[in-house]
Amino acid sequence: MTQKNCRVIVLAIAGFRIHGVPASDAAVARELAKNRLFAEHGPRTLAAYLGQLRVGNSRWWRSRPEQLRAVAELTGLELADLGFSSGGPSQAYAFPTFPALRPLDLLAEPLPDIYNDVELQEGWEFKTDFWLDPDSRHPLDRPAPGLYWLQIPPGHGLDLLWRRSVARGHAQCREIATLGRALPHQLGGKPIILRVAQPVPARWEGQDGDEPPTSPVLVLSRHPPPLTAEPDSWLSAFLLRQSRGLPRSIFCKGMRRDLAADWQDRLVEWAVARLQATDSLLSDSDIRRWVDSLLPYRSVVSTPDELIALGGVLHQTGHAHRAATQGAPLFHACASNPAVARRLAGVLKHRYLHGAAPWDEPLPPEDWAQHLQPGIADTASIASLVHSV
Repeated sequence: MTQKNCRVIVLAIAGFRIHGVPASDAAVARELAKNRLFAEHGPRTLAAYLGQLRVGNSRWWRSRPEQLRAVAELTGLELADLGFSSGGPSQAYAFPTFPALRPLDLLAEPLPDIYNDVELQEGWEFKTDFWLDPDSRHPLDRPAPGLYWLQIPPGHGLDLLWRRSVARGHAQCREIATLGRALPHQLGGKPIILRVAQPVPARWEGQDGDEPPTSPVLVLSRHPPPLTAEPDSWLSAFLLRQSRGLPRSIFCKGMRRDLAADWQDRLVEWAVARLQATDSLLSDSDIRRWVDSLLPYRSVVSTPDELIALGGVLHQTGHAHRAATQGAPLFHACASNPAVARRLAGVLKHRYLHGAAPWDEPLPPEDWAQHLQPGIADTASIASLVHSV
């Protein structure tokens, strides 16, 4: 969904109307709930957010322009009546899989500190501050010209990092399908960041006629960079090419963004801080229950995107209120029996990623059978697994 940022004017609304007839927040919410744009939210939640909007608290709506326009269309109000006017590119990042999380201010707030960047070959380490964090870079710490590659595996926050780079405007950001001849050159002193969609061959060194970039260029991609058979040291490789009369290599260095060992704890702590915002609909006890509800499932998820999505599912379906009584026996059974935990985790992960039925509805053993993984042979095995816990 394309989002547009809005300039916000604090403005209170006396009340909503539908077809000219006064309507309560709950009545407007019931009508909005019929719209696919609000499929992630129930009428009660929407009524609460409408109440906030009506009294001038518009934080939740800032990154949801399509939903805001739906409210204006239903109630006959203009965006200006709701306290909004059109602005520039989006500076807020909403979490579509976890709408209760306060949107991230891409200009003012840091990203979750859950990653470590590791070099893919000896001597390939480099600092990304020049492109991604200009406020902390040293003016003399400028990388040599060439392509620098940062691999960000699927689910590790590439979209969020890209949106932040575009919103901050400190770099020239371009999305391209693949690397070709037309490598960009620095304009106006801004660093260059490319988001490359397609992988490149392992030994790719450019095409005939390709010229190395005349400025340092950072590539962001889900795919790994090309490898090089040259000496590990960048300086040694440069001198070797020079001695052979060859142009300098297009590529300089490459790293991969890996998860920190305690990334789940860090991400949950970060999410809790956002849930505890002043405009949150959750009490402290609600948040504690939500954190507890995650414990039995955290061995199932393997990426930050999955953990955020799981948190959104558990929050939306009310598991945050039920996990203390319903999840404890299952959690203790898994903790005491690693074999059961591994088998159940595999089934749950497949159910979560591929299941079509609502997450909060129970399934009989014969329906769980469609989520069988290697090592679980039949429906009877599912039944015995369920009975064992």
